[in-house]
Amino acid sequence: MSTLGKSGFRCYRGCNVLTSNRSRHTPLHSVKVVIIGQDPYHNHNQAHGLCFSVRAPVRAPPSLLNIYKGIKNDYPEFEAPPDKGGLLTPWAERGVLMLNTCLTVRAHQANSHSNKGWEKFTQKVIDLVARVRTNGVVFLAWGTPAGTRVAKISKQKHCILQSVHPSPLSAHRGFFQNAHFKKCNNWLAERYGPDQIIDWNLVPSKKPTCISDKENLNASTNQAPVEPKIAKVEAKPPVDEFDDDDAIQALVEAEACSSPV
Repeated sequence: MSTLGKSGFRCYRGCNVLTSNRSRHTPLHSVKVVIIGQDPYHNHNQAHGLCFSVRAPVRAPPSLLNIYKGIKNDYPEFEAPPDKGGLLTPWAERGVLMLNTCLTVRAHQANSHSNKGWEKFTQKVIDLVARVRTNGVVFLAWGTPAGTRVAKISKQKHCILQSVHPSPLSAHRGFFQNAHFKKCNNWLAERYGPDQIIDWNLVPSKKPTCISDKENLNASTNQAPVEPKIAKVEAKPPVDEFDDDDAIQALVEAEACSSPV
């Protein structure tokens, strides 16, 4: 979605109702993984509310293509969607909350809405997930802004994996070798069991891309030891989980700061 700011610059944002879009795809009680990026894609018809994702007929941007390469390194059987497809809603529906640090951006100017208030809102969302999902989730923080958002998250309860952003400007500095997708699943398998890991496959006809590597299942991710046995909790009916008062207030303030520019 795009809007024309008072200063004459066109701006892009993920969707009309940010909180309901996020809750609709990934209810809080189902969150296993949080992917944190930087800001929405800044070209026409790209951003739609899930970080790194694009809807057809838009083709996967370079950052997403690099994410595909990272998955391929971890899981050689992975195949990127045909025609450079980039819709990541299957991940969201499997428990991956995809969140940008900033939720709006000026057209063709990456990171142009940083320090406008969005960081306060996304921090509230991240803190809410960490507080409510007490059995632990995996945070994949890509880029410096994302790393700042997870700095105070407990590593005793959660798995924190940080890396450079998958942008072509930085991916060569370690993103392809970070093994985040396999480390994520290894941690989930230890914490919740092998049936709770993430299938990264995006092609319906393909086998799941999520099989744990038994040789690496106990590989270190620089996290505190986890308890192998967690009592399974029955899923509760979805509610408007992201209506945390502080988070909504931060959302209002951030929109007020970013809309005129």
